[in-house]
Amino acid sequence: MSNNKLALITGASNGIGFEIAKQFAKNGYDILAVARKAAWIRVRCRRLIPIFSLLILPIVISASPLR
Repeated sequence: MSNNKLALITGASNGIGFEIAKQFAKNGYDILAVARKAAWIRVRCRRLIPIFSLLILPIVISASPLR
């Protein structure tokens, strides 16, 4: 981790959750980005990492089995 500030953001792959993740990143927080859609959260995290140069870790959580 790049600092002592860490934010756990749920629903971070889209909408308000993604916007909140961006705001925390702008303020120097490392991000644990949680979402149900693996492809979406990976794409979103790849967009944020080069902009903010922080640790942004995507975490996929789903009740359905992985395929």
